[in-house]
Amino acid sequence: METRNFGIKLRELRQQAGLSQRDLAEKVGVNFTYLSKIESGVLPPPSEKVILKLAEVLNADTDELMTLAGKIPPDIAQILKNREALRLLRANHIQKKSPMNRQEGVGIMKSLVSYKRFARVALAVVLVAAVATSLWFTSPAPVRALNISFPSLPTTGTLGNTYSFQVKVAIQNMDILPVVKIDLEIRNAASPATYLAALAQLPLSAGSKSYTSAETGGGAVSVTASTAANWGLGSSASRRGYGYRDPGGQGYHDPLSGLLGYGYSGPGLQGETSITYSITWTPPSNWPQGAYNIKTLVYGDGTKKFSGTSSSFTLSTASVGGGGTTTTSVTTNVFGSTTGMTVNSGGVVQNTVTFTSADGKINLTVPAGTIAKEANGYPLSSLTAAVNPNPPAAPLGKNILLALDLGPAGATFSPPLTLTVSYDPAVLAAQGISEDSLVIVFYNVQTGQWENIPGTIDKVNHRFVASVSHFSTFALIGSLTPPVTPPVAPPAPVTPPVAPPAPVTPPVAPPAPVTPPVAKPAAFTTSGLAISPAQVNTGESVTISVQVANTGDLSGSYKVTLKVNNVTEADKDITVVGGTTQTVIFTTAKDTDGTYTVNVNGLLGTFTVKTPVVPPTPINWWLIGGIIAGVIIIGLVVWQVRRRMY
Repeated sequence: METRNFGIKLRELRQQAGLSQRDLAEKVGVNFTYLSKIESGVLPPPSEKVILKLAEVLNADTDELMTLAGKIPPDIAQILKNREALRLLRANHIQKKSPMNRQEGVGIMKSLVSYKRFARVALAVVLVAAVATSLWFTSPAPVRALNISFPSLPTTGTLGNTYSFQVKVAIQNMDILPVVKIDLEIRNAASPATYLAALAQLPLSAGSKSYTSAETGGGAVSVTASTAANWGLGSSASRRGYGYRDPGGQGYHDPLSGLLGYGYSGPGLQGETSITYSITWTPPSNWPQGAYNIKTLVYGDGTKKFSGTSSSFTLSTASVGGGGTTTTSVTTNVFGSTTGMTVNSGGVVQNTVTFTSADGKINLTVPAGTIAKEANGYPLSSLTAAVNPNPPAAPLGKNILLALDLGPAGATFSPPLTLTVSYDPAVLAAQGISEDSLVIVFYNVQTGQWENIPGTIDKVNHRFVASVSHFSTFALIGSLTPPVTPPVAPPAPVTPPVAPPAPVTPPVAPPAPVTPPVAKPAAFTTSGLAISPAQVNTGESVTISVQVANTGDLSGSYKVTLKVNNVTEADKDITVVGGTTQTVIFTTAKDTDGTYTVNVNGLLGTFTVKTPVVPPTPINWWLIGGIIAGVIIIGLVVWQVRRRMY
């Protein structure tokens, strides 16, 4: 019955708060399936720790939830409901009443009237003492005085870009420690020790502070602190921190500790005060994409501390220069034409395209799977082609038919691209250029020379086809045919020798065409199994993540399967671009104690689930002794009254 009543009340409070089961579970820190079973009465009420958190989130009466959960002893609860005890002394007198004369009866009635009032007061004292004893032993642990929250936290971000969030440290009620230091960590959930931005000693008063990337170890950070009313620095040995230790609000007082911390700024102050940090962070662009979180550490005496961790948010790689799976459209300008070519952030071309000049004489083909990068190593973001009207001078005995600047200069392509340049045989004849001597060359700025690139002549279609592995200035050139000198008639009668004809240069055999290498198909490896935390309480979530790498050149799909104790719990189908790595994250929760085996595509690990142990409440022997003494005294008084009456 307690299980059902608690579940019904919990559902009623959750609906009044406008929260779904998943929303409430995330705020309390338990699995939503566990919460669902409690509401339906399948599972018993949770531990006192969870009930306290539920009451805080739902703004509910803690004592009411504790009573519904059966945390108050049944006999005490029955005393609170039963009024029969009020008639206990009267019934006892009636049973033992003996014959007496009227005068004695009148005297006894007077005594009863007098002592009846006293008995009622005494019985009320006994009941109050019993209830106080019950509440002492069954009352929950006090809610801690300090709360760490995250008023604003983006759900997504981009590595290399700046984004903002807020952290609030609030003092809510009594405590006896000062705030002497606050640190903050921004961490990768899968590898928190490797990818960590650490901010030491945040400001403890209103103001700003900046951290360089070298100071944090994980990107530049700027912090601005703002404080609520009554937040300040303790000013004397008797008021050295935050909180209030006694009803007078005198604050933290420990002359031996020497601590002088922030919190309530003066005596007599109660209620909430806080400090809020507005933080901007620029994460390193080379950090892995995936889940990140923020952990805040509040120190009370240099070693003791409170901590709070935010929910996870996702950081993705930038579209250019950061690696990863995003794509960007390439801006093109080939004699005024444009096309829809895309390159992912690993530099891999996603679709085959052919660029064509306006007159149709120049074609540049870029196959899918080509790795296209600029001179700085970033993925190709633009592509241009333009006629160069003033190219460097041609080699001796050769003539330039067409010079072409391909940009950006220094861009590289693997495998090489196919460049096709058409020519007009009539133009060759007019300039005295042999068709067999045609070749495409590029200008080497370091040597100051034109150098040949592999290619072949197509005399049928009158075009030259070449392989281009980088961008520079290119030219179609040919050798000039030397003029034939006619023989001169010698004077008679001498017969002049006939001049031999000029030697004919044999045509140069074109090099064999280069077959571009075929892009490697997608191939996957799974590594980096991470289980966090390794030990949890029943109903709490465990995060499991792995890294999936595609060692091929082309994109591909891959299934990642989570098994717990050889039972499949979840499958995720992901698409990974060639040459990149993707993080896959699962969450699970268990309601039964034990050690569980995790298997993610052959990677093995374990985590442990235990029922939380509630520490025993310290016994206040002075209170118990006082209650016992009060009961004995009241009992003696009642016994003495009865004795006089009879």
